[in-house]
Amino acid sequence: MKISEIEQLSLSPFWLSKLISHFVEGYGKETPFELTYILLPLVLRQESREALSKLNANSTIYSAFLDHRDKRLNITALQHYVEAYSKYVNPSLIIYANAGHSFGKCLQNSRKYDFKKEKSQQTKKFYKAAYYLGVIFSKEETKDCFYKLGVFKV
Repeated sequence: MKISEIEQLSLSPFWLSKLISHFVEGYGKETPFELTYILLPLVLRQESREALSKLNANSTIYSAFLDHRDKRLNITALQHYVEAYSKYVNPSLIIYANAGHSFGKCLQNSRKYDFKKEKSQQTKKFYKAAYYLGVIFSKEETKDCFYKLGVFKV
């Protein structure tokens, strides 16, 4: 299998729309769609995904990424990755909307998602990371999520 084929499979909008669904579930309310531009690079990159997988409901954006020098390394070059992954966001949002979820200025799931029910441990890590990123972002203003993580353009 060629590297381009592996990339195409791993960045499938169907797969990425599931990450969006778990993110929205973690957010717990109508979710500003702009946050999906930060979601994908943070969940798809191993360093930040592993950090997100260790979070819980009490975690904040500071405890996840900012309160310790080693944690800040998980978001190094995030602006670059946001720009690189941005071309995958819109097709994923279309698939998300076609699955019956509400999509406008905000995203809202039409049904519940529970990462704990996922049988595959590898897939569960991705879903859990997306869920807890939603949890920590829900505690912040949208613009502050971008500002605190050093993302200034999408």
